[in-house]
Amino acid sequence: MTNARDKANNPQLNFTSKGIDDNADATAITIDSSERVGIGTSSPARSLDVYDDGTFGQSVIAITSQNTDSSRLMFADTDDNNIGILDYNHADDSMRMVVNNTERMRIDSSGNVGIGTSSPDKEFHVESSDGSAEIRLENSA
Repeated sequence: MTNARDKANNPQLNFTSKGIDDNADATAITIDSSERVGIGTSSPARSLDVYDDGTFGQSVIAITSQNTDSSRLMFADTDDNNIGILDYNHADDSMRMVVNNTERMRIDSSGNVGIGTSSPDKEFHVESSDGSAEIRLENSA
């Protein structure tokens, strides 16, 4: 941060950042008056709006971590800052879903899906701690 003066000789603060650069030839990130953030768009319609104009063929949000860590998307509310989690564990290549602060489903590296268990040993493994595990298939037609 440096001290500077504008054209009217009024004091002004200048900030420098290694993360966001204002030397680009197009607007890359926009924060509008409603505090919505747009990446690739100058008029975001949501809190975070990522837009591809066809240049790349898709909009991608990548959450990258080390090979032994997890990449997470966390859902929060005013009472709990991690009430829901979508978690990819790079160490064992599994993905888990946490709902209401409890793991509810896991897909392991073999593609086995577990509901009520963190270590499914079949393609589809349902486990209940109270002995009432059920699967319901229904045809409404």
